[in-house]
Amino acid sequence: MHPTKAEVRFREPHRVFPWVSRALKEAWTQLKGELPSVLSLPPKPEDLEPDAAPRPVAPQHPSLWRHETPPALESLAQAFGTSGLDRPYAAPPLAPRAAEASESLPAPRVRYLGAFDATYLLAEVQEGGEPELWIVDQHVAHERILYERLFLRRHAPAQQPLLPPRLVQLGAAAFARLSPFLGELNALGVACEPFGDGTLAVRALPDFLAQRDPRDLLEDLLRRLERDGKADLDTFRRELNAELACKAAVKKHEPLPAPQAEALLRDLMACDVPHTCPHGRPVIKKLTRTELERSFGRRN
Repeated sequence: MHPTKAEVRFREPHRVFPWVSRALKEAWTQLKGELPSVLSLPPKPEDLEPDAAPRPVAPQHPSLWRHETPPALESLAQAFGTSGLDRPYAAPPLAPRAAEASESLPAPRVRYLGAFDATYLLAEVQEGGEPELWIVDQHVAHERILYERLFLRRHAPAQQPLLPPRLVQLGAAAFARLSPFLGELNALGVACEPFGDGTLAVRALPDFLAQRDPRDLLEDLLRRLERDGKADLDTFRRELNAELACKAAVKKHEPLPAPQAEALLRDLMACDVPHTCPHGRPVIKKLTRTELERSFGRRN
């Protein structure tokens, strides 16, 4: 039992959970059977006033009429208000040497052209030489932006408590591999603690991952560590940051309004490593005007 009596831990939880689950299902089935049907309710009496002036129509459920930002996007914007995807782009302050270098280099001109398959952003970019056509994968571009601007700068996102906490059974071997890094998980918003028998109790997630399954997050993270073949703190921190960025980034086939697409392109060009995502996948495909003219037989 917890010292504050806030929770009780069973010695053999695998025997208790099925019984509790079955009892809840039976209770819910009985409850649903007692609920009155909408069709069986008597009609609501209406006071008819033929001579009264017509009243303006007001929706009984305003949420069906009013356009609202989806909760996932709203929590992401609150957690990472500096991402620049919902406001005009503003470059972060630079170190003195970086500022001096940036003053000597002209800023590339970017003109957003549109999107292909709601996945690839098309832009005309002028970097001093001939113009180029950029094809940008919006998902991996957003991954790189989140990874550099937020996680590498140790930005601490807000947490969303999970009620009740999610119990993730990892197994003895996987739990032993992950347990040395529980402090780092908690520092980045994944509030968790051991719960016995190779199980981890996840009590909160970062706001922008509140709708994600913590089991998938932890299993994907363990697969990354197994792939690298080592589990030092730097490797774990890098892989955890990359996994969180991947989960939070805009997905393919997700249409972006033009202002957000333009801001994403500008944010990407301000990254230290804009050409690859944290996992090493390419972000940008560039085609120069010369290459396009040769492909159409305009040049030899």
